[in-house]
Amino acid sequence: MESALRELRGLPETRLGMQCWVDILCVDQSNGEERNHQVKLTKDIYTKACAAVAWLGGEVSTDDKAID
Repeated sequence: MESALRELRGLPETRLGMQCWVDILCVDQSNGEERNHQVKLTKDIYTKACAAVAWLGGEVSTDDKAID
C-alpha cells in the first residue's frame, strides 16, 4: 500500500489537487456495519471518479516480458 501511495504522490494530477479514495484506508474492514454502508456508496464513488487505479505492485525487471 505504501508504495502505491508513493507512486500516486508523484503524479502531476495529485500535485494539482486530485483526491484519492483508498478502499483499504477509507473503510474500517473489521466493522461490518461501516463496511456494508461503504459498499453501498461504491457505485457513486466510481461513477464520479475521473480515474480508477488498480495497484498490482511495483515495477520488476521482468515486466517487459509480461507486456510482450
